[in-house]
Amino acid sequence: MLFRFCIFWTLAGVVSAGEAFRTVVAPVGPANPRNSEAAIIPLKDGSLLLGWTEFYAGSGADHGPARISGKRSQDAGRTWGDKVTLVENDGGCNVMEVNFLRLNDGRIALFYCQKNSESMDCRVMMRTSNDEGRTFSQPQQLSADAKYTGLTNGRCIRLKSGRILLEAWEGGDSYCYLSDDDGQTWRESQRVKPGDGSWEPACIELKDGRVLMLMRTGLGGQYQSISADGGATWSNPAPSQLAGTAAPVSISRVPTTGDLLAIWNHNPGTADAQNRNRNPLTAAISRDEGQTWEQFRNIEDAPDDAWAYPAVTWVNQEALLTYFNYQGGHSLLLKILPASWFSPVMESPPRLDQTQVIGTHNSYHVAPDVVADGLMRAVVPREAEANAHTHRPLTEQLEELGVRQLELDLFLDPRGGLYANPFALQAAKLQQKDVPAHDPAGKLKQPGIKVLHSPDFEFRTTVYTFADALLEILAWSDKHPRHFPVFLLLELKSESFSPLTKPPTWDAAACVGLEQEILAVFPRGRILTPDNVRGDQKTLRDAVLARGWPTVEAARGRVVFLLDNEGPIGSEYLQPSDILAGRLLFVSVPRTHPAAAWMKRNDSVGSFAEIQSLVKAGFLVRTRADAGTVEARANEVIRRDRAFASGAQLVSTDYPEPDLRFSPYAVRFEAGIVVRANPVTGPAGRAGQDLESWPAPSDSLVPATSP
Repeated sequence: MLFRFCIFWTLAGVVSAGEAFRTVVAPVGPANPRNSEAAIIPLKDGSLLLGWTEFYAGSGADHGPARISGKRSQDAGRTWGDKVTLVENDGGCNVMEVNFLRLNDGRIALFYCQKNSESMDCRVMMRTSNDEGRTFSQPQQLSADAKYTGLTNGRCIRLKSGRILLEAWEGGDSYCYLSDDDGQTWRESQRVKPGDGSWEPACIELKDGRVLMLMRTGLGGQYQSISADGGATWSNPAPSQLAGTAAPVSISRVPTTGDLLAIWNHNPGTADAQNRNRNPLTAAISRDEGQTWEQFRNIEDAPDDAWAYPAVTWVNQEALLTYFNYQGGHSLLLKILPASWFSPVMESPPRLDQTQVIGTHNSYHVAPDVVADGLMRAVVPREAEANAHTHRPLTEQLEELGVRQLELDLFLDPRGGLYANPFALQAAKLQQKDVPAHDPAGKLKQPGIKVLHSPDFEFRTTVYTFADALLEILAWSDKHPRHFPVFLLLELKSESFSPLTKPPTWDAAACVGLEQEILAVFPRGRILTPDNVRGDQKTLRDAVLARGWPTVEAARGRVVFLLDNEGPIGSEYLQPSDILAGRLLFVSVPRTHPAAAWMKRNDSVGSFAEIQSLVKAGFLVRTRADAGTVEARANEVIRRDRAFASGAQLVSTDYPEPDLRFSPYAVRFEAGIVVRANPVTGPAGRAGQDLESWPAPSDSLVPATSP
């Protein structure tokens, strides 16, 4: 691994060229199995008070015996004094989850959880100190009895209005305790619950006075909600761009730039469906108040360790970041990073609409066998001529050919078996012709969506079912968690040139079933959805015109589903919401439509000027470099070269590698590049570079070994 900074070891921790500092502020020991969940507050004399959960017996499990301990620093966090007890364990299990806040009268408020059972009784408590944290008052209980109400360390904010927000969660609901009289009385806000629940929220006031809430979920990343009334009521929760593990996020504001800073476990490619792996620990900033995120940099990254419960306190334009690791016990760590570390001088990361990739047309396709080809030439000779190509399996296209856009034709088969015995296969048996085996595992006999070009004649495919195609893509994605997003173009077919088999019609219910099949394989957090792109804009079109698509970095490890159908099926899919709220697929629509985000313009020559206009506006465009076998047979490159020059981000071909039966014709970038800068809108100075691997992991500030 390369390093942006030169790293020096000291007895206290790690120093990088005087700019960053790292220390184990509370190491574990034989009678101290865990030190975790911390917060820091600046004191009136310029010193700092650190509070954390000290487990003093047992294994360090979440409900083991623990107290709240503290230390003081006189040198901005570089060294710490002796340990003292801030709150002794007065719960049935423990006390933990430290939150500090300075009250208007100068006292320090300490909020924490008193755990009295493992799952039935956890209470939110408040104490105050009028001597800068040396002693604390008797506790005041804020939450109701007989409920399990949780906090998260390092939260609690005061709005410009003076209102205090204390973030809490219970039973999958995220919400806040609100106080308008400086902590004397409290009330609950409206609760927020995405999907099967959310936990451990974090809030920050935006520049326009609204409040942003980010929530831990098991849905593949952080969800977000917005309050326009100081945290009293909240918008419907939606996925944020902060994909990753089921663990909490810390959010703060960088004092030197005003940017938002998020620190969380960014691992969207983790194979575990719940993404429980808490590595790496990543920082990202938002320059547009949480709509998009950029400058992703790993603070910690080690395959044999994990990092959890970050909390940030800003002191003298430095972020004092507390968190704990897992390797060798749960020790409490402190890393101090200057504000400039989160916004290094580097060019802005490219957006998806500023890139260009190669895709394949009918990516599953296998050329018809000799019998099927003969029948097609007798009945539909043009189809036979146009479809004489064979693609490699999907995994090989992704792995070896650098393809990042795939296309599947999908047929409904709710009972199973509709496409299991095609006419051409029956004819081959009658003619006693030796043709390749078809569906030896009996996949086509099972109910579910099938992948093929057309029943009876053009039925051969590298993958028989939609579910298997998704599983194949997921397996590849899991092995390459930082891959450029894979665009998956889906054509929903209800017609065939064969009169012998009538496919079922795609309708609204079938489209819901399609999404269910997708979600059975890909968690929402692994999908870049219309909601992710729209953010807080009114429509998808508004979002794209205002800021373009998300950055490559924010979309890594995900898939993007595009609906190839326009006309009735496209209208059917748009029927529940013309901005695609809650849906998984983007739809090709006119540029004036509220759902406009991508368009299909297959004629790269005739539509050249229009494609460039759409690309310059921020829309994604898919075009084709060739059609049928025309270009390959003639080794004709005009259409391919116009496709590249048009700036269409997705350039689809039947020939990502040559078919030497015809000619050397192929569609690929120079020097094996997978993702290149868009020739119309791409970042300057990136010609000849592969953006799939940019920025390099050298942006991490991570020691080679643990101190």
